[in-house]
Amino acid sequence: MSICCRHCGLSDFRPSKFRSADIVRLIVFQLPVRCTTCKGREFVSLTEFFKLRRAHRIHQVATHG
Repeated sequence: MSICCRHCGLSDFRPSKFRSADIVRLIVFQLPVRCTTCKGREFVSLTEFFKLRRAHRIHQVATHG
């Protein structure tokens, strides 16, 4: 991924749950992700979000059978 966590500097993210306060960001097509290292929350573009979501699903299938 091309983004880095502003809290720890790493770039290992997973999709994050939506909150009601996220509606403003959704209007401009930014979706929430969470750093798997420090649990910091960021927003990414729609394209980056779907790339991340696909990678996260592939990882879950590989590790959980």
